[in-house]
Amino acid sequence: MPRGEGKWGLDLAAANRRQLLEAGIAGDNISVSEQCVSCNPDLFFSYRRDQGDTGRQMGFIMLK
Repeated sequence: MPRGEGKWGLDLAAANRRQLLEAGIAGDNISVSEQCVSCNPDLFFSYRRDQGDTGRQMGFIMLK
């Protein structure tokens, strides 16, 4: 999606959801967190928000 002259953005949640659906995962089995990494500094590290002064975090996907 265009975000201004020479800048583009990617909706990672939508891209990941599309890939999961294409892989055969039922939509009812996919959930997306509405948490904002940048808006919640008490919960998440953000390299961009904190300009490189960050800790570490990890994400995961679980299949049942």
